[in-house]
Amino acid sequence: VDLVRAARAVDASTRADYLERVADRYPYFVELSSQLVELLRQTGRVDEAARYLRRIRGDGRVNLYQRAELE
Repeated sequence: VDLVRAARAVDASTRADYLERVADRYPYFVELSSQLVELLRQTGRVDEAARYLRRIRGDGRVNLYQRAELE
């Protein structure tokens, strides 16, 4: 449901909030986590993007290739 809400969200900040819920619920959905970090950066939520990136790195969601891509 949150993924549908994210798709329908008009503003990027609201979209990021919904995507974060989905990413937390489905940690194996690594591409979503990558897109969320980029969306947070684009909306000026750089500190939040950095915190989220540290969190997904810490719990092993990203492999070495994805780490390089996200940095």
